[in-house]
Amino acid sequence: SSGTWTIVTGDVPITTTVQVSATANGGTKTGSLTATVNKPTSVSFALNPVVGGSNSVGKVTFGRTVNSQTIVTLSILSGAYAVASIPTSSIVPAGSSSGTWTIVTKDVPVTTTVQVSATANGGSKTGNLTLNPNTPTSVSFTPSTVTGGSNSLGKVTFARALASNTVVTLAIVSGSVAVASLPSQFTVPAGSSSGTFTVVSVPVGQQTAVQVSATANGNSKTGILTVQ
Repeated sequence: SSGTWTIVTGDVPITTTVQVSATANGGTKTGSLTATVNKPTSVSFALNPVVGGSNSVGKVTFGRTVNSQTIVTLSILSGAYAVASIPTSSIVPAGSSSGTWTIVTKDVPVTTTVQVSATANGGSKTGNLTLNPNTPTSVSFTPSTVTGGSNSLGKVTFARALASNTVVTLAIVSGSVAVASLPSQFTVPAGSSSGTFTVVSVPVGQQTAVQVSATANGNSKTGILTVQ
């Protein structure tokens, strides 16, 4: 037969062994309980991946709720050039098992991984945030269907506002017989998330789909203009 009881442990700064003795009827036995340090178990990001220049909320999670307010030290292990700001620490309030902070990123020319470490109570965990270049997300035309010889206004849209003037390269993928002129490139000004250009068409004997590609920051999107 046996009996049970509950032992409530406190926070410990290092792994600690608690030895308990039980005595009854002139005999004693001992048992050991190991109390481990409550350390970070994971680092994650609410938005991942993000377009460079955007923000994401980071989160550090502990093995269980912390008994007292706990300071978590944050540091960038790699990809620092792509980070505009990150706090040096984050506070996890007593009674919570996690804490959050905001990381502000910069524009990146290529896909970049930012590795962040979170340290508390003698333990560390790392998490990766992926940043993608701000590239075109769509190419559209107004009007989308024109009579040969008419013009249409093309529009290239980016994922977010551009941090600097950005050159967009244009090319006709198919249907060039229906195009009189198309600029080879144009510039989208800093602070804007889109830019426009003009396509001049020519009369055609049959309906023709003109496919135009727009390339910037290492990526391309295409759009269709119908000439009839």
